[in-house]
Amino acid sequence: MLAAALLVAAATDAICDDAMETPAIVVYGGSSMETFESADDASGFTQIIDSRTAWQGYQSVGDLLEHGVGIQIRRFGGREDFATVSIRGSTPAQVKILLDGVPLNRAGNDVVDLADISLDSVERVEIFRGFAPVRYAGSGAASVVNIVTRKNEKGVSGALSVGSFRTIKTTVQGAGTIADGTLSVTSELRETDGDFEFDTTSADPTVSGRKRRLNNDRRAWNLALRYDRRGESNERWSLIGNLLHVEEGTPGRGDVQAQRARLRRTRAVAAAHWETPRGLRAAANLTYVGETQRDPKSPPDDAGLGFPFERAVGRTWAGTIEAGAWHAVGKHHFFEASTEASLERFAGRFPGIAPQRDQQRVRVALAAGDELTFAGARVTLAPQVRLELVHNRFDGSGLVPPVDPSMLPDATETSIDPRLGLRWDPTPWLTIKANAGTYFRPPNFGELFGDDGFSAANPSLTPERGVNRDAGLLWHGRGRRWSATAEYAYFDNQVDDMIVFVPSGARVPRPQNIGAARIRGHELRLEAAFASRMAWELSYTRQDAEDRSRIRDFRGHDLPSQPRDDLYGRIAVFGRRWRLAYEIDAQSRVFLDRAGFARVPGHATHGLTLTLGPWAGAWQVQLEADNIGDEQFSDVFGFPVPGRAFFVTVSYSRRRTPGDS
Repeated sequence: MLAAALLVAAATDAICDDAMETPAIVVYGGSSMETFESADDASGFTQIIDSRTAWQGYQSVGDLLEHGVGIQIRRFGGREDFATVSIRGSTPAQVKILLDGVPLNRAGNDVVDLADISLDSVERVEIFRGFAPVRYAGSGAASVVNIVTRKNEKGVSGALSVGSFRTIKTTVQGAGTIADGTLSVTSELRETDGDFEFDTTSADPTVSGRKRRLNNDRRAWNLALRYDRRGESNERWSLIGNLLHVEEGTPGRGDVQAQRARLRRTRAVAAAHWETPRGLRAAANLTYVGETQRDPKSPPDDAGLGFPFERAVGRTWAGTIEAGAWHAVGKHHFFEASTEASLERFAGRFPGIAPQRDQQRVRVALAAGDELTFAGARVTLAPQVRLELVHNRFDGSGLVPPVDPSMLPDATETSIDPRLGLRWDPTPWLTIKANAGTYFRPPNFGELFGDDGFSAANPSLTPERGVNRDAGLLWHGRGRRWSATAEYAYFDNQVDDMIVFVPSGARVPRPQNIGAARIRGHELRLEAAFASRMAWELSYTRQDAEDRSRIRDFRGHDLPSQPRDDLYGRIAVFGRRWRLAYEIDAQSRVFLDRAGFARVPGHATHGLTLTLGPWAGAWQVQLEADNIGDEQFSDVFGFPVPGRAFFVTVSYSRRRTPGDS
């Protein structure tokens, strides 16, 4: 299967029009070199995905990130269901998700649901694999995904998508000049019944047949606002607001489905950014998240999700201030520093069972880095250091059942994490990079106390600490009618007290410190375009995620939910008013438990996308066919995913956005 995929290669729509400055994977246009590099991190392995025309189709943030190398998307159903991201074998909580620099990982729950992020309001996604740039002081040394919202062109545009499982999406966008600045607005409504059929054998090997997914409907409304203005001294101001409201059913995993469990979530984000040409910047943000998980039970017909409550309410308030500066000394010395302080408060209660309990976390982080360039040798040395302090305030009295305070983790945790990066440019078309550093992640409140409506509590968890290493090369070439770029990286990560969710005796996963783990692997990414008529893209990851705990029965086994092989490929051909793309997404078998008994077999899904237009400079139609082979399998913890699905999107734009071909 992998050999066939390599022969088919895989297309990207990132490199077909030299007129664009910004690269793209969703958009057609840009230089392929720019998708492999970020000015924020000279020695790191990065990827930039442009998504400015994603609103003209039916896609999700998970679909977009799936293009990236070293990335696995873990799905709990279809496109509108819960989805998380893993980078280089990490747990989802180790990946920092930022929305315009605002952290969405919070003390209440570090795991970010990708389905809660509207792709239609996104301009680009910046992926930093393995390490974080200095500018993100509070992100630790682990991988970072920064999602940047769009600055719309003046005018109005919109799109309507319909498809399988009674799915509908509407998007309206507009921008205009207000007070010498530009105000951009995006409003999106997504709704689905989610009633796909699935093979019960894929979710539970002891049960055969086909069933329909129950209680899997979802309705989400997202409003994104962005105001950008340049001052008289050329400083830049940005005010950002994002409001999300979701109501959905939560049927749970496997063949036995909860028929009445419901989740309601509201999230509001407000942020202000200021930056000067002289290297100074400052930002402040506020976040509110409110969740209500209902799990009514009516045995024997409906046993619910298996939680020991029928209703759980959680409220999170968080505020962050940050500042940074950079200073260049001549042409060969660049210093940067940033600091961040945040206060997060989580209030959870189980009406009728336990009193409300408050949990609070204060986090202070400082990062500093230097880039020393030796021009004669074309070598850049990039040392960095991070200091992070976390202080928690919580007790075990509000838990169900109560927990002895001596079982809780320390109230204060401190970590100093150094990193050293090296970059060598022996020729204008070849770059060699290497990095080594440590990272630190304390358990979040959801892992400790089971407040997220998804997992069981484990108040005895200890923080994760690890060492990340990587090395590789980047090559790019260009001719009169072609361009190509290739990247290879080897990574070797060691983790102590890694926190992994594993199935418990109930139908609810429980987080556990599995002890030591070692994750090694290879990443290969290729992009090429020919005569602006054909393009292809290939991302392949081979990794060995080994459980190295002291427990004899588990030592040497694969870590749960970590495939050894993961491949994404795309090939596209273009006409004057049409483009056709084929893509493949394949991965090897995955074990769901530490013992290696429960597993999901290897699988491959295929998709086709046909885009027609634009007509009259404004109208476009996009036809999408997902999983055209109707592959039936389950993802994380036995959650079934949909088979074959079709979507149609009709879009209109008064002005063509940059990158349209």
